[in-house]
Amino acid sequence: MTVRETFRNNLKFYRKQKGLTQEQLSEVIGYGGTYITEIESRHKFPKPETLDIIAKKLEIEPYQLFKPLETEKSVKKDLELENKTIENKNGEEFSKKLSAIETEIFDIFRRYTT
Repeated sequence: MTVRETFRNNLKFYRKQKGLTQEQLSEVIGYGGTYITEIESRHKFPKPETLDIIAKKLEIEPYQLFKPLETEKSVKKDLELENKTIENKNGEEFSKKLSAIETEIFDIFRRYTT
């Protein structure tokens, strides 16, 4: 994937994440209603100053428009898996301790009731 393709994909992703249409983002950054459409459809590429404005309006850092999203997605997936693993380990440890306590309580109960 080229830098321009990555940029177009990211622009579309972050625009949709903010719930903006192409026309709305075009107007918010001070351009005509079709400017973002022309960028996303490969007819135009913004100047550096415009990149800064777009990023600011999308509430992201400009570099995020060029960073492949697959990287961010895989990092998020890794973190989610790590969190699930930690939760599972803690859950198992808790269950083992609870089971041991239950066994001990039943043993004490049996000793005092027999």
